[in-house]
Amino acid sequence: MGAVLDAIADVIPDRTMAVCGDRRSTFGESAARTRRLANFLAGKGFGAHRERDGLERWECGQDRVALLMHNDLYPTW
Repeated sequence: MGAVLDAIADVIPDRTMAVCGDRRSTFGESAARTRRLANFLAGKGFGAHRERDGLERWECGQDRVALLMHNDLYPTW
C-alpha cells in the first residue's frame, strides 16, 4: 500500500486525499506521514523477518501493527 500511495503522490502530490472536518490532507502529506511512521517502526525492529517461500501457508513472517485512530492523521514524531 505504501508503494501505491508513493506512486500517486509522485504524480499528484498537492491533490486532496482526505478531508476530516476542516482539515485537508494531500497525497504528498499523507505519503510523507506514512513514510515517517514506517521508518520509525523499522527503526524499532518491526518488519519482515522471514521470506514468504520459507513459511507455511498460514504463517506471516512479518510483524503486524494496528492503528486505532480518531481521525485521519497518523501519529507524528
